[in-house]
Amino acid sequence: MEGIAKAHRDSLQTLCASYYLADLIGEWSQSATPDRYREAHSQGATIFVAESDYGDILGFSEVHRVKDNDFNSAVFVSGEAVRRGIGTALYRAAESSARAAGAERIELNASLAAIAFYRYQGFQQCEYRDLEAGAGRSFRVLHMRKGLVKAKLENTHGARPGTG
Repeated sequence: MEGIAKAHRDSLQTLCASYYLADLIGEWSQSATPDRYREAHSQGATIFVAESDYGDILGFSEVHRVKDNDFNSAVFVSGEAVRRGIGTALYRAAESSARAAGAERIELNASLAAIAFYRYQGFQQCEYRDLEAGAGRSFRVLHMRKGLVKAKLENTHGARPGTG
């Protein structure tokens, strides 16, 4: 889990630097600990990991059920993994897992650095929120939502089910 925490911290420190103050990113990064991911996993979160050929973790996605058919997700990639399709692959794995578990929608809080990425994945803007960063400080994120359409079988040949 240390590799996941390291990738998370690197993502915050490299990708968010243009959007948030350095000391705020430092406080935010303190929450990226191996225990955080152990706890999430023990509470039912599914975590997908992308590794380099050398075994370094380049990024991860996490998805978990919030209630009924509502799920939350997050994707973090290290600075060296940006714009290589790794984040998209990790998100698709998380979405596929959520769909298999009956998800009807996925919600998340996107950092300002990640808004374009999540829009590309089909998420819609809901509202800006301020989240606690520690030491009484907060950081702005965009709450986003994606409805998952369930595939329906259509009879395009005019036959009644069971007749051929």
